[in-house]
Amino acid sequence: MENEKMLPRMAADSTKELDWYTVKGWHIFNDLLTELTGNQLDIVWVENFEMVRKALNYISKKELMLRFNSDSLDWKMKADSDGTLFVCRNN
Repeated sequence: MENEKMLPRMAADSTKELDWYTVKGWHIFNDLLTELTGNQLDIVWVENFEMVRKALNYISKKELMLRFNSDSLDWKMKADSDGTLFVCRNN
């Protein structure tokens, strides 16, 4: 059982963006947020991370926010007035 991978909570869809998010994107954000969990930050501009900038080659910002927010319990993804993506804790 230790070798079983945890799958995202979202239902499968046929779009390329969802397929990419399910296979790769979810893991990218899960790893990033796991690292952030232990610190006191409440807001993180995720587009400052190269892995997130690369992710935007595969998924639109709007779709990424939708998928991420459907999948995350503790964090919410938003865009600031310039359209830059950030995540903030759900408190």
